[in-house]
Amino acid sequence: MSNSKACLRWTAHPLVDDFPKSLLLVAIVVGVLVVVKISFVSESFVLLAAVLFLFALAKYFFPTKYELSETGIEVWFLGYRYSRPWTAYSGFYNCRGGVHLSPFPEPNRLDTFRGSFLLCRKNREEVLAFVRTKIRSRASREIG
Repeated sequence: MSNSKACLRWTAHPLVDDFPKSLLLVAIVVGVLVVVKISFVSESFVLLAAVLFLFALAKYFFPTKYELSETGIEVWFLGYRYSRPWTAYSGFYNCRGGVHLSPFPEPNRLDTFRGSFLLCRKNREEVLAFVRTKIRSRASREIG
């Protein structure tokens, strides 16, 4: 998709973008790991807890790259590339942290599981303008 003429690219990295909150999150994670170490007196439990935190908070700790092109979207996260054409989406929602693309023409309970969320705090208006040109639906609305 990267060879198309009109293209919008950005990288979202919440750990860097939300810097003051990130310090608090890291402090909480370290605090929990210290409590695990004191409670279980075992490095293996601390390692297990650290790995579980890393997996659970991976979207926060590692950057995600997005590309919106004329043909569809591409998302790169930890070496995995996800791409879908614009025809897979019938609606979109402007949410607090970004834009949610939905495969349903009307609001649906399955939006969370079937759609795609584009994390775009810094360039949300630019992303919304691009998405509006690709998806025209009654389902498009503001949330939060």
